[in-house]
Amino acid sequence: MDPLLFQFLTGVTLGLPTSLHCVAMCGGIMGALGVSAPASARKTGRFYALHTGIINMGRITTYALAGSIAGLGGLGAVSALEQSTGYLLLRVLAGMTLMFV
Repeated sequence: MDPLLFQFLTGVTLGLPTSLHCVAMCGGIMGALGVSAPASARKTGRFYALHTGIINMGRITTYALAGSIAGLGGLGAVSALEQSTGYLLLRVLAGMTLMFV
């Protein structure tokens, strides 16, 4: 099998089941925000799509900023240590995250 195709199929296989997490975590929030749109917006498909799109772009931007801030904080903390110590610390933190989340 072509390695590129294998990587793609692996990504799809792992991505589809994890979409249930997205539906469970954000489905209720998006449903509530969709219902909170003005009645005039819900009647017009174009305005409703714009309303929902703006909410989603804000959510995605917030996640990206939070991830960037966490990444920069981690980079600063780990770069202050020796490389082997930093990698060991990251492995321990990743393992603890997997155990407790």
